[in-house]
Amino acid sequence: MPHRIRLRHPWTQQPHSESGADSDAKKQITFTRRFNRPTGLTANDSVELEVNAQQGTVDSIRLNATTLTSLDSTKQAPEKTADNLNPSETVNQSIRVELSKHLEDHNELEVTLYMINGEPQLGEVNLWIKSD
Repeated sequence: MPHRIRLRHPWTQQPHSESGADSDAKKQITFTRRFNRPTGLTANDSVELEVNAQQGTVDSIRLNATTLTSLDSTKQAPEKTADNLNPSETVNQSIRVELSKHLEDHNELEVTLYMINGEPQLGEVNLWIKSD
């Protein structure tokens, strides 16, 4: 049975903004959090990261300065433009990424979300430990 570890607060936020056509702004926020390697892991255990965007689209996920996934490489969601995004749209998106090979004793996770004409918000972030 999988075991879940919730990565709750404290998250730090680094906002970024880009100007777009017709004064629409692509707003990006990078959420950063540090965490330690879960204890008691064995060679038979796998660790997955689950990231949920409460509002916005996941642009990239980085662990310890290594890009694990990005919108360009995964094609998880279509590119949002002023033409296909309602300013009040909420995009609930969930992405899972295998972490086992990338975990260190002390880790820094960065999740970058973006949204056109809105404020990206990070939802739940979980580590899932599965034993074979």
